[in-house]
Amino acid sequence: MPRNERFSTTNHSSQFFKPHGRIDSQVVGDIFVQEGTGPFNKEIFSAMRSVHACAKEQLPSDGPWYGLFIFKNSALAPQEMLDDFCEYLKDQKRMNRASQATALVLSESVEAAALMKPLYLRVWRKAGIPCEAFTGEQEARAWLESLSLGSRNKDSSQVE
Repeated sequence: MPRNERFSTTNHSSQFFKPHGRIDSQVVGDIFVQEGTGPFNKEIFSAMRSVHACAKEQLPSDGPWYGLFIFKNSALAPQEMLDDFCEYLKDQKRMNRASQATALVLSESVEAAALMKPLYLRVWRKAGIPCEAFTGEQEARAWLESLSLGSRNKDSSQVE
């Protein structure tokens, strides 16, 4: 499978109700990049789980990885989807398949960004995954890079 392949929830067929929203995923180095175009419904979560299974196969097997979730158009999602997503992240954390940390990009142009920001932060943090929200992608990537460098420095000091 080629690196940097894009995975999308639009390629997931649903048996019952069509997912609202779209989540495109791609692995770039040690960052699992997701672009979510909302609003979302509960069914998008099932599609996302299926697509993530394929995308996560491209993550580095020899070290930590980080998440970057970029919201577009709207961040609206029902509480039921957020609850299911939190349980999914808890399971991933328990199985050591979760990101070391995740940065959320919620620009001011995204519908309901201010309303949904604390709810999304709570989902990741309740699952035990460090998470911060930013209004721009550069800030988010800089935060993730600082964590990645800190992890590498910590690993190299333990080897000595």
